[in-house]
Amino acid sequence: MSLLDGDRLPPTVSERIIVRLAGDVVHDEHVGDKDATFALLCVSKPVFALAALNFLLGRDDVSLDDPVRPFLPAAFGPQFDSVRIGDLLTHSSGITRDATPGRWSEARFQRWIAGSPVDPARGPTYSVMSGWYVLSLALENASGLDRTAFARRFGVEPFGARLGFGPLASGEEPPLPVMNRETGDREPDLWWADAPEIMERAWPGSGFRGGAEDLMRIFGALATGGERDALPKPLRAAADLLERPAGDGLSTDGEGKHAFAFSHGALVGSQWLGQRPGREALGHDSGTGSFVLADPGRELAVVYLSNLVREPVESLLRRRRLVKRIYDRLENDQLENDQPGNGR
Repeated sequence: MSLLDGDRLPPTVSERIIVRLAGDVVHDEHVGDKDATFALLCVSKPVFALAALNFLLGRDDVSLDDPVRPFLPAAFGPQFDSVRIGDLLTHSSGITRDATPGRWSEARFQRWIAGSPVDPARGPTYSVMSGWYVLSLALENASGLDRTAFARRFGVEPFGARLGFGPLASGEEPPLPVMNRETGDREPDLWWADAPEIMERAWPGSGFRGGAEDLMRIFGALATGGERDALPKPLRAAADLLERPAGDGLSTDGEGKHAFAFSHGALVGSQWLGQRPGREALGHDSGTGSFVLADPGRELAVVYLSNLVREPVESLLRRRRLVKRIYDRLENDQLENDQPGNGR
């Protein structure tokens, strides 16, 4: 089974896809640098959500139901009184300002968000950065850790993964630049993905980086019964919330054309996959088409990473094609194994 289109990609592009079933790697394919470090962009969201839930579900002094304002700097006014910590994880905070910070300093971005109107009656609206940033401020206050240390302690290290977040460590490889399909050069709109000064700010909605194998350590554990059962109790509960639908109608394409069921920090279910019911999993994607998927019911995990930018609808259709081929192949293999004379 070949899943990648290496002959159609610019030479500056690297991709890798790993498929794991019941704890075993059943497919591992790459184009370009197999061990490349990728900017994870929006795939960062479920990783940070997992860290947040692991922390919150292991504490008695702060919870998802608590109002967020007491944990925020004084610049955040009474319009934030209606926002609960859990709302930030379900894209339901009502915070109306949202943008990628770009070259803005954190101080400037914080002032801008603190001045945002908040509409408690607004329906679920995908948060590119604002909700995640406000959440990170609250978690820094509650934990006494900066968000780089927080994310590593509660979302990365428990799985033995080595994802980067924050300033590059000594000897650490920077992520590949994100490339434009037409020109084969850097994508101007995503110049910040591998910029050192941006990585230092550790933006929680987009700032993680790493390779496919380390990302698989996390999502493989979430998908595999024995590994998931061996996680500490708060982390198991966090995985349950990542998987459990919390609402409907969340669009990630910027145009509201494709809306999905969603959970705490991760898209879920057959709508996101583009599949029929019964092929359901938690997962998230990014502007490069990279995505992660964990299907605990089948003990299936998929990690696909790329540094080629794709339009949202193209990413959606490509993800659906890839996932359909993987599920079809696994189901066909199962049917063959169940035939008489095949050792069953």
